[in-house]
Amino acid sequence: SAASDVYKRQILKLLTIKIKKMKASNDLIKKFGVDKIIHGLIGMLILAVCVIASVFLFGVNFFSVLGGMILGTVSAWLAGKWKESKDDVPDAADIRATVRGALLADVVILLVWIVFRLIL
Repeated sequence: SAASDVYKRQILKLLTIKIKKMKASNDLIKKFGVDKIIHGLIGMLILAVCVIASVFLFGVNFFSVLGGMILGTVSAWLAGKWKESKDDVPDAADIRATVRGALLADVVILLVWIVFRLIL
């Protein structure tokens, strides 16, 4: 029937979109590697914890956010250096990936801060 054909086409379209998204994530993993992506995510997590702690301690103002971002980025770098010092074969690329994750989170936090300051 016509209704089932429309339903089948919609399901096919959704599956095609899902496959394209999966291909994009697979391409990202192939380009950087799972290890580097995990290091980047850990850098983001360290930065997020530092910014949240700074905002809770010192209030919602630009300098507390900026201080948390600086502390988080330095902490991510130190954590990366410490972790790599424990490895049999230290990899500077892992440290760079951790810091890049923290820097990406810095950019996102700054953009969100600017947008919310413009709106509110």
